[in-house]
Amino acid sequence: MTPEQLARQNIDRLLVQAGWEVQDTAAMTLTAEAIAVRDFC
Repeated sequence: MTPEQLARQNIDRLLVQAGWEVQDTAAMTLTAEAIAVRDFC
């Protein structure tokens, strides 16, 4: 894995632990209360 992939996994894990729902742009559900969207830009 690249350093960027490892960082993304770690960030996603920390977001989930903090109560966020991590989603991909193709499967966004904007009705959730706390979401983080991967690669939104």
